[in-house]
Amino acid sequence: MEWTVLLADEFEAEFLALPREVQDETLASARLLQHFGPQLGVHGWIRSAARGTPI
Repeated sequence: MEWTVLLADEFEAEFLALPREVQDETLASARLLQHFGPQLGVHGWIRSAARGTPI
């Protein structure tokens, strides 16, 4: 079962102001969280963000 990951409306303007690369990394991390939920753990989240590899 996948999690639903939402970005708060208040974050939209800040998100859109970020460089495209940072937006992509943020969305890739959100996709990991969506897929793995709590099994991802903090270390998986950090490793994924550091790689910046979209899923």
